[in-house]
Amino acid sequence: MSNHNGLIVFSTIIALTLIFAATLIVCGASVEVIDVKAGDEHILALNLNDKDIVNGSISITSVGRNIYFWITNPQGTKIFDDGLVTVVDSFQFTANGGGEYSLHFDNRFSSSRTITVSYSTYADTMETQTDWTTPLVAALVISSVLLIVVLAYFKIRKQ
Repeated sequence: MSNHNGLIVFSTIIALTLIFAATLIVCGASVEVIDVKAGDEHILALNLNDKDIVNGSISITSVGRNIYFWITNPQGTKIFDDGLVTVVDSFQFTANGGGEYSLHFDNRFSSSRTITVSYSTYADTMETQTDWTTPLVAALVISSVLLIVVLAYFKIRKQ
């Protein structure tokens, strides 16, 4: 195989990797680890546009594996209240107006809590879109194309 073919394959792999990374950025995927001290409340602020969709999950990884969790809109009204969460939970909401939405983690207990928050935000381009379908399909398509390119590379290299 010539250096020219190797450069084409390498460039294609880099381009596909960048497309995959751009997909994650467009979807606004984030993971944050939060430490909430005993007796404290931590607020994670999300600046959203009207109709943005947020899908997420929380996982409590500390010895004390529970925390109170709720979400408020820019006016301070609770739009999601899960009460006492033990170990893991998921959440989803659509912004009803732009502004700062707040994820509240209230540790009323006597020991610190460590929480991993994973969430994805994206614009509601289809009124019925309420899950992770679009990012998942994009990731699968990009991964499939990448696999085909890699297999083609090894087949060309064998010749």
